[in-house]
Amino acid sequence: MAEIKSTLDIIMERAKGITVTEEEKAQFKRRDLEEKVRGLLHKALGGVMDLDRLSDQLAGLDKADREVAMAVLLQQCLGNVDPEGDNKTVLAILEHLLKVDTTSVTGLLAEFHESLEKGKTDQGEKIKKRLRKAGISGSAVVPNILAAPDWHRYISELREKFLGDIDAIRDKLKKT
Repeated sequence: MAEIKSTLDIIMERAKGITVTEEEKAQFKRRDLEEKVRGLLHKALGGVMDLDRLSDQLAGLDKADREVAMAVLLQQCLGNVDPEGDNKTVLAILEHLLKVDTTSVTGLLAEFHESLEKGKTDQGEKIKKRLRKAGISGSAVVPNILAAPDWHRYISELREKFLGDIDAIRDKLKKT
C-alpha cells in the first residue's frame, strides 16, 4: 500500500531548496509589526482596548520596532480620521501617544462640518425654490436633501477635498 503523505510533509519536501534572504526576513518582520499595530489600533478604536493598554503594548517593543510602530500608527490614525464620524479616540492617540499637534486635523474637521452645514442650507433653499416654482409651498414642506443628486455630488467633493487635505498632513508629518 502506498504511503499517504501529510500536507506538512508535502510542503516541507517542496520547501527544501528555498532560502530566505536577510532583506526578506526584515520585510516579513516589518509586515508582521505593521499588522500588529493595525490590530492594536483596531482594538483601541473599537473600544476593546484603552489608550493606556495600547501605550503599554507599544512600550513593550524594542526601540527600532517602536519607531516603526509609531510611524505606522501615525499613518493609520490619519487614515482613520472620518469627517462624519467620531474621532475622539483617533485624536487622543495622535495627541497623547504620538505627541502630534492635532490643530490642523481638528481645523479640517471643523471646516468640513461648516461646509456641510452651509451645503445643507443652500441645498434646502434650492429645493424649496424649485418647489415654489412648481406651486408647492407652506410650512409643512420639508426639502429632502438626501434625495437630491446635487447633494451627493457635493458630499463626494467635500469628502475628496477633506481626504486630500488629510493626505497632505500625512505627507508633512511623514517628512518630520
